Amino acid sequence: MPGPRTTTVPSDELRWARTYCTEYGLFISARREAKTTKAAALELTSTATESLRDMADATEDLGVLAPAAKDTHEHLIESLRAVADGYAAAQDRIESLPDTGFGAAFAAVLAAQIGSKENDVEDLFEDLSSRSEYARALDQDRVCAGVRYMQGN
Repeated sequence: MPGPRTTTVPSDELRWARTYCTEYGLFISARREAKTTKAAALELTSTATESLRDMADATEDLGVLAPAAKDTHEHLIESLRAVADGYAAAQDRIESLPDTGFGAAFAAVLAAQIGSKENDVEDLFEDLSSRSEYARALDQDRVCAGVRYMQGN
């Protein structure tokens, strides 16, 4: 009787998944804490700026895993950089916010600086993760599993 079938994921796919999910996980963790205090919000802007830029650079360096995903891959990199720039631009405005009513003011600053660009990143990533080359790696990587758990997926 044959043993269970396993799918071997090529190392470049695993490297892509681990690189993306590690940085994205740092960003998600910081974002969860940011709504409560100014210090946490400032930590988010710093972490988001660095993590998202690192993610864009690494994703660009690793390259596209499927030729048909080239446009999506390139748009994801552009969107990651745009969101990182938005967080960087928000930092000074967040520092000047009063402690009273901080949560609503913080949300307004992010809306003005980032708008729906974060949703674009998530949509593009979901598009890539629906492709078999990406899905296999994302499904088998522990870090990616942890990020999906943090997101409630």
